Amino acid sequence: MVEKAKAERTPLYIAYIDLKNAFPWTNRETLWIKMNTWGISGPVVNWLRKLYGSMTYMVRLDGDLSDRFQCNLGLLTGDPGSPGNWNIFLSDFVVSHFPGDMLLHDVYVSQLEQADDIMIATQCPVAFQGKLTDMATWAADNGCETQLEKCVFSIAGPGPKQPSAFYLGTHRLKEVKDFKYVGVHFRTSSEDMFVEHYKVNADKARRMANMCLGVERFVGDMPVWESRTLYVARVDPYLTSAAEVVLDTAAPHWEGLEKIQCYYLRLWCIFAPTSSELVVPIGDRASIINSSSSSRRWRGALM
Repeated sequence: MVEKAKAERTPLYIAYIDLKNAFPWTNRETLWIKMNTWGISGPVVNWLRKLYGSMTYMVRLDGDLSDRFQCNLGLLTGDPGSPGNWNIFLSDFVVSHFPGDMLLHDVYVSQLEQADDIMIATQCPVAFQGKLTDMATWAADNGCETQLEKCVFSIAGPGPKQPSAFYLGTHRLKEVKDFKYVGVHFRTSSEDMFVEHYKVNADKARRMANMCLGVERFVGDMPVWESRTLYVARVDPYLTSAAEVVLDTAAPHWEGLEKIQCYYLRLWCIFAPTSSELVVPIGDRASIINSSSSSRRWRGALM
């Protein structure tokens, strides 16, 4: 959507809406009604309603417990069925269609949802405000609250000729240039909207790599396999963060990540930090496993 807006030289208005405590605040009676509307019924649904209907709660404060009470709000956090139940609860959230909506492969796309993180986007400021009104109305009708301090908007592509103010209910949204949605950092003011994502994760990977390498100061010489385990668990996740959606198209970005990887692996295998003898593709765990077994023999020979 952002790339198309830039190609068409039109601004793209993007809102990021964060619902407050989605699972704990879900109205279960509303959920049962929506299930019935969608034709979802049967023994499993009856068992689920019985389970929640039989639950009681207590509040603990300063070591004292309150009397038991029942509550008609909330889904069990961590329960495998809760994400599916939340999807059913959210399934009737649809913003109105406007002429300014983005068309991608003959499909109008103006909203995205990931659990309780919602994104609304359109190229028309009037349509943008209309969709925000739809969002506020749906939240009020379904008993959902929004974390207003986390609800912001951004403008991608060329700036509008005349700035506009946008409201979610009575709250005026703040405009930002950098934002994070579903763990991915975006910067709408840059030609490369993922530049901040690379920078943030490179910094985190560098700090974590230094921490892992510093473990030897406390435990002595670290076996190669354990060093590899630390790498895969603590460093690699930052180097491969959002690799499925953030494609490595700019060399300075992925070269920065590769530099951190090679720095760690060279010290891990007792190569010089600037040695060019070891190059492993980012995220290639098979190569890391193979190099770790050979390096174990290499290290033993050195000792």
